[in-house]
Amino acid sequence: MRIPDVLSLLARYVSPSQPLYLVGGAVRDSLLGKPCSDIDLVCTQNPRWIARKFADEIGGDFFVLDDERDTCRVLVSNDMGASLVVDFAAMRGDSIREDLAKRDFTINAMAVDFFDQETVIDPFKGGRDLQEKRLRVVSPSSFADDPLRTIRAVRYALNLGLKMEPGMTDLILASVSGLQHISAERKRDEIIKIFSGQKIHTGLQLLQKFTVFRFIPLAVRSDFSCAVTLARSLEDLVAWLCGEKSHERQAAFYQSALLVELGRFREQLRNHYLVKNRSRRENRSLLYLAIILDGVTNPECYLRGLALSVDEIRQVTDHLNAGPVLQELIDKGSTPEPIDIYRYFKATGSGGLDAAVTMLAKQAGLIGSDFSQAQWLYLLQITGKLMEAWFHKPELIAPIPLVNGEVLMRHLGLDAGPIIGQLLEQLKEEQVKGSITNAAEALQWIDLVVEK
Repeated sequence: MRIPDVLSLLARYVSPSQPLYLVGGAVRDSLLGKPCSDIDLVCTQNPRWIARKFADEIGGDFFVLDDERDTCRVLVSNDMGASLVVDFAAMRGDSIREDLAKRDFTINAMAVDFFDQETVIDPFKGGRDLQEKRLRVVSPSSFADDPLRTIRAVRYALNLGLKMEPGMTDLILASVSGLQHISAERKRDEIIKIFSGQKIHTGLQLLQKFTVFRFIPLAVRSDFSCAVTLARSLEDLVAWLCGEKSHERQAAFYQSALLVELGRFREQLRNHYLVKNRSRRENRSLLYLAIILDGVTNPECYLRGLALSVDEIRQVTDHLNAGPVLQELIDKGSTPEPIDIYRYFKATGSGGLDAAVTMLAKQAGLIGSDFSQAQWLYLLQITGKLMEAWFHKPELIAPIPLVNGEVLMRHLGLDAGPIIGQLLEQLKEEQVKGSITNAAEALQWIDLVVEK
């Protein structure tokens, strides 16, 4: 098994007489030939001390995850911005086999001795299950022991292309109510991983089938089947826009037109949707939260219940609120002028970008008798204008007034108050329209407005 080079430093703090094991996803992904950025280590002695020494030596960030279970985390970052998450935990039981017996699925109940990396310890035949594309629990009590595994089962089935073993649905349904006793943070992390993975529309169907949303709790729109259909179209659209799907010679008209009009924003869209935000989550996952919450009363309440960051909550709510504003822009039937774009993003923020992408996904989902090529081209034209402004024209998104409030107060002989803010806002609109281009013209315009 090939492990990240930085982990070789651990040999300074442990010895063969104090075994250290790589377990779970790192072993599973190695067998699948996939890179792994999350490493789980089981320590037979003092995981906190080992983790602290490791963090100090590499200059990583150290966190205690669970005092009771004696688990710690070290975040490793390199000069290129890539990161590695290394978790250290105390062994549960008297042997690695006893520890593995307490794990969720057989594909995660495998281990490798740090000092013997050629031998996989696999008492529950997880390697065989990987080969046979089967998801199987280690124990019938697995879901009852940790109800969060009801969500995790969906994630593994989707992202690894596994088929749940017979009887697993009944086990999940029997334990899913226990999610109400799981912390919001743990539930959030699993849901976000599903919404950042593969076959998201199928994930939505399974989460609904297993009544997971009820116990998060997360309200979902009444026409849930429409959300599933939109999620499928949106997943495909984002993959095209961000370059996860490449152009093919036989691409359909709607795909070719999409890339011709919006392909120039690929890098910016990748940064917006695929690069992890300050909360170490991908923004594309927020698109699907917005889809299922569309039309739900007080969606912000449910977003707070998921323990999302303030910025993430704002992005989802701005996305939801942007829908009607975008529709008004579309209904004008013409290419938006600079002032239209300024007012649009002033009302919607970055949610305006997300609403435009979602709108395209809705239209793409109409492929067939209801799909209009002319309408598709028109919507692409509008979206192209919006993206051009958002990514390349800050003077349209957040224009800086040619004169500031202090200059304005001195010029008019006024104190600070609402009238100054109103004048500055009107001034920004005139700048966007192009009717004012310098400070002298700005003050002349202010004088005319005040005289009226």
